[in-house]
Amino acid sequence: PLKLVPGICRVRDTHSIASLRAKQSWRVFRQLAFEGRSPSMWKIINAIERNCSHTVVLLHGESGCGRTELAAQLMLWYLDRAKLTCALWGNCDEQSDLVHQVR
Repeated sequence: PLKLVPGICRVRDTHSIASLRAKQSWRVFRQLAFEGRSPSMWKIINAIERNCSHTVVLLHGESGCGRTELAAQLMLWYLDRAKLTCALWGNCDEQSDLVHQVR
């Protein structure tokens, strides 16, 4: 499984099922070397794991603060542990067409 090391937040195993899935998309695959977000990652993971009523996570913040990278890493972390079967990815940009943005 993907090993998330507290304080480092680096994925150690690049041969897992989630990693193989991620290789289909260079944008997600490059996140396998994701670093620097351990406090944010563990805060979200702990909130979800401790309280089963949390089923949705909303990431918000300024442009360029790393929301996309954090979401991709969280998705891979949960997919690899079979705790997530699907992820809904959307864009709420005023200029975007919602039908084409949800993946």
